[in-house]
Amino acid sequence: MGRANIHSLLDKYDNDKTGKLPGHAKPFFEQALPVLLETNGDGSKNSLIISAYNYLANYYVSIGDNTSVGEYMLKIIAIDPNNEQARKTLDILKIKY
Repeated sequence: MGRANIHSLLDKYDNDKTGKLPGHAKPFFEQALPVLLETNGDGSKNSLIISAYNYLANYYVSIGDNTSVGEYMLKIIAIDPNNEQARKTLDILKIKY
């Protein structure tokens, strides 16, 4: 997650300059997620998992893949049913949760 977060700062820098999210951090979040999910028996890593899902959803927003955005938002709702950002996004996409 550390490498993913550092690369997400690079993404933010590029996004601020170009308006596009290049996805530097995407592979790092994708590598971290299976480990986080496997070791999250007590729910202590929920915030890290939600952070990774949020990044990936934002990446897919930037490339116009609303199906993937919806999938990640549904995963967030499964962890935190009260997550306002995920609920709003799903409402906009007209996806029931």
